Amino acid sequence: MSKYFRKKKSLERETRIAKERVAILKERIEREPESAFAKSYTKTLLKISKKYRIRLPAGFLSRLCRDCNNYRVLGKTAKIRIFKGKRIVICNCGRKEKA
Repeated sequence: MSKYFRKKKSLERETRIAKERVAILKERIEREPESAFAKSYTKTLLKISKKYRIRLPAGFLSRLCRDCNNYRVLGKTAKIRIFKGKRIVICNCGRKEKA
């Protein structure tokens, strides 16, 4: 067998480990969203989920800023404004998104 083909068992094992790492990072980000490590945790989480094709929950993805990858906590790392009856979330980096 060529070195370029992975065995099915090793691929399943890697995916399982990646899911565990994603769960741990997600928990740490939600527990301490304003810490100095939260941004690096988010970048690592996104890299792992893309590499191993792990789907993240929609509720978690909607709280990430698409520009700065910061975890948005309303009132702390993001502001809410109502403009013409629409709810707009403004991240600290300045990106505006409808919510």
